[in-house]
Amino acid sequence: LLPPATLETLVSIGRCHAANVPFENLLFVHHTLKGTARPVDQASLHKRIVARRQGGMCQEMNALLLHNLK
Repeated sequence: LLPPATLETLVSIGRCHAANVPFENLLFVHHTLKGTARPVDQASLHKRIVARRQGGMCQEMNALLLHNLK
């Protein structure tokens, strides 16, 4: 059962997201130094950020949050 779509719920989701999903850019540096592409599709983001709890860069975390809010 989903909570009601209110401003209070959105603020709560934002706080939980910020408290539990770390910012991390080491993988970005790794891919940059190797000259390889960093996967940014939804499946890769979910696997890395949610399943492995590795964190991500701001645009990755925001893309995943937006996808989950839809």
